[in-house]
Amino acid sequence: SIHPILSQSCATSACHGQVRSFSLQQADESLPADADIDHPRDLPEPFRTDYYRVLAFCNLDTEHQSPLLVWGSGREAAHPGEQALSPADETTITEWLEAKP
Repeated sequence: SIHPILSQSCATSACHGQVRSFSLQQADESLPADADIDHPRDLPEPFRTDYYRVLAFCNLDTEHQSPLLVWGSGREAAHPGEQALSPADETTITEWLEAKP
């Protein structure tokens, strides 16, 4: 899951965590182990909103060009913050995107 990566990098209080409309759950919060989730629309709030908010910054055809990765890596000057994602984080997120249907 990429949720802990985003919670510990992008959604920190010094970054996107300041914006009230952006609210990833903290990494120590997770879905119940017995959750029966077959599709993102089955996710309970706030996880469902977070999922679609993250996907809005992803390109499922050319994963490595997703704004999430380009901005988060610091390769794109349009992102005012510094590098938020490590190369290992980028690999994990790319693999997650490649696994999307």
